[in-house]
Amino acid sequence: MTLVTDNGEFPGPEVRCANLDGVLLTRSHPLPDGTRVRLRLPQAGDREGLTALHDRLGAPLDDVRMTRILRFDPRACVSVCATVLNGLSEVLVAYGHVDRDGRASLVVADEKVAPGVSELVRAALAERTESRHVA
Repeated sequence: MTLVTDNGEFPGPEVRCANLDGVLLTRSHPLPDGTRVRLRLPQAGDREGLTALHDRLGAPLDDVRMTRILRFDPRACVSVCATVLNGLSEVLVAYGHVDRDGRASLVVADEKVAPGVSELVRAALAERTESRHVA
């Protein structure tokens, strides 16, 4: 299981998550072990999945942090969730966000359930951040 921050710490309370509207969203992507992962925007209904993800990783999520993850401000950062199909339901296995300027980023992933998902989330975030810097 993985909890990754590219800048070495959780972003402060002033960072808020935003939409990711790139081509990678709502598509299914294969991981190296064959597991298929769907990337999409965080949604209000992800509260239970985010809590379960953090509990599996041993990093409980408080209500303030949860609210910051589920509120979208496209001017501040890009955000994405990754899910896998488990029977008839989706299991949230990762989420990540990056500031629009690319300086602060965070990826929280359960690599035990979906090996390689953190790289996929990072690639989606990088693609979206780079596309915003094109003139």
